[in-house]
Amino acid sequence: MSRFENIETSALLDMLVEYTRQLTELFIKKARGNQYDYCKYTIQELQAEIQSRKKPKEEKKPTADPKNST
Repeated sequence: MSRFENIETSALLDMLVEYTRQLTELFIKKARGNQYDYCKYTIQELQAEIQSRKKPKEEKKPTADPKNST
């Protein structure tokens, strides 16, 4: 059970953007402490939740080859 499962996907994407921005800022400042680890872990959780919501793509049905039709 994800702590993000009751949040809309659009809000998850916004959160992902914000945590990525924070992580980048911490990385630039070379601040590798608890906040850095928390941002990194949260990004991984957000990505996993977003990925789990993706619907499987419908398999493309082969189209008839016009060269072989008679």
